[in-house]
Amino acid sequence: DKTEQTIDGKIEHTGLESAYGFSEACHALQIQEAEVKKIRELVASLFLDEDASPLILTPHQALIFSEIYQKRHNRLHIQTFTQFGKSLTVALAVLLRVSTFSEKWAIIAGKADQARIIMSYVIQHAFDNSYCRDKLEIQEGENAERLRRERSKNRLTFKHSDGTYGEVFILSADSKNKQLAGDALMGFGAQHVVLDEAALIDDDIEAKVFRMLGAKTNNFYVKIGNPFRRNHFFKDSISSKFAKININYEIGIEEGRLTLSFIEEAWL
Repeated sequence: DKTEQTIDGKIEHTGLESAYGFSEACHALQIQEAEVKKIRELVASLFLDEDASPLILTPHQALIFSEIYQKRHNRLHIQTFTQFGKSLTVALAVLLRVSTFSEKWAIIAGKADQARIIMSYVIQHAFDNSYCRDKLEIQEGENAERLRRERSKNRLTFKHSDGTYGEVFILSADSKNKQLAGDALMGFGAQHVVLDEAALIDDDIEAKVFRMLGAKTNNFYVKIGNPFRRNHFFKDSISSKFAKININYEIGIEEGRLTLSFIEEAWL
């Protein structure tokens, strides 16, 4: 099949064996490299890039996807530089979870606009394949094409064949007014929480985000960001409770997300 050959070619071109520090990361997370290749093939078979070609994750993007989609560890700490593609990767993993399982996922960031970045990717790629598209609930008065074009909705639901629903929604943890932000978060609950740009969220507000998980077993909490401050994000980066994925500039260069010339210019 020509399409399968194209996918295989792209995956081999960004092979696992050449990725900087990839084997070490797999070992730390207790995942086989062959499993990650299967994840890349799965994503390529379901989702499209901006050119409408199969979407090929880099090796470390596939690690992030695997950790979230397979919920391999219920506490996950992801430290990466801007422009690595983590928002897209997280969005694809969450989208496939809510399209497959009866789960509620909250995407929270310090500002609503930041949370909407991940949600916009969820909306965009929900239309890439019939598996996700056919389950997406379009509310009365809504238009699927307009949703696809504008990508501006704060909550999506996906109806499964057994009548259950998967749901993803976004919230703001704006720290300008701690009391209001905390009170707003306390009104929601979700078994799965993605905290984006986590280092920028105040410790007191993060504590209320954590309470959203409730007492439910099998809950899942992932923090994503840059180590800007020595707050909860830093503490969890050295906590044994969290599995960790650290993406540095060397990985970025190896996987084509950065160039050496850009790094050298940034250092000047």
